[in-house]
Amino acid sequence: MRRWSHGVPVWERGPGESYRPEDVPPSAYAPHQPGIATPLLDHLRFLALDVEAGSASELRELLRQLTEEAERLMTAERTSAGARPAGRLTVTLGLGASLFDGRFGLAERSPAALAPIPSFRGDALEPESCHGDLCVQICAAEAAGAATAAAGILAASGDRAQLRWSQQASMRRLPEEPATAPPRNLLGFKEGIGNPRREKEMDRLVWVRGDEQRWMLGGTFLVVRRIDVRLDAWSSLPLEERERVIGRRRRSGALLGRQHEFEPLAPDDEHVPPEAHVRAASRHSNLGARLLRRGYSYSDTGEDGRREGGMLLLFYQRDPRRQFIPIQTRLAEEDALTPLTETRGSAVFAVPPGAAEGSYVGAPLLEP
Repeated sequence: MRRWSHGVPVWERGPGESYRPEDVPPSAYAPHQPGIATPLLDHLRFLALDVEAGSASELRELLRQLTEEAERLMTAERTSAGARPAGRLTVTLGLGASLFDGRFGLAERSPAALAPIPSFRGDALEPESCHGDLCVQICAAEAAGAATAAAGILAASGDRAQLRWSQQASMRRLPEEPATAPPRNLLGFKEGIGNPRREKEMDRLVWVRGDEQRWMLGGTFLVVRRIDVRLDAWSSLPLEERERVIGRRRRSGALLGRQHEFEPLAPDDEHVPPEAHVRAASRHSNLGARLLRRGYSYSDTGEDGRREGGMLLLFYQRDPRRQFIPIQTRLAEEDALTPLTETRGSAVFAVPPGAAEGSYVGAPLLEP
């Protein structure tokens, strides 16, 4: 059934018309932390930290310092750049499952949805690129802004936390594409076209409600996957075959056999191969399961001169057990893209709601 609004099909309106990101100054002191529903920024620094603090009071002080530093960085960037209200920097804090291992007396308050992510076909996980007691997601309009913020966060953590792993990545667009266009991933295809965009969808799919630990209400769960791409094998495929692997046209982003990038996939669409990535990831193939995806790419030249790279994928959702895990299980078995990738890093974090004024992110957990 076709959906229309004011005489225009939904898929022709695009995400800017069906859902507008939070256009307010990013702040740690808000109902939700920034960097999730706020506008996309082009550069990412992702930090996973291991906590060295030995008591709950030291952990409280660490989270307070990180919250205050995050707020200082976002305010300073917005002020110095004279940016529009949405800002040019966001900092998001998350808590890993290992934080609830008994060191700080939090085992009984661990969220049920903060469950381990299993290994899937195509995984070649490196322990040094997985997990972490805390995570800090830094998104910025400029690469230098992300680097400066990462240095500030690490300085604020002092000797209470040590860097476990980190990843620098970015979004890209074609020169002729506007800054508001969906970014393109390392494969050259548009990223995140199927994301939830309306406020009701975000409430249903992303923000935690009343079936979880109370301190997580208004927060979300983040699954992070660092995926290396076999670029030589991918580049050797003809364009038509690459489009069949993904299920979309590279230039327009439209599904095969369609014209508009936001036109939805029908369960019986004969133009999209059954093994195409978009079909394996679709809600029709996963009992309605969906999530919010933010994808960043990284690339380099190896010692042998060959191009290397991959994607850092951030998946936000209410419950990974009911969203990410079943979707990724199907992708691992049916997605034509899986043989062309290897997942090197994996982690899951509880991202609490924003802090109350004068408090800090995670305070309801540590100060019930």
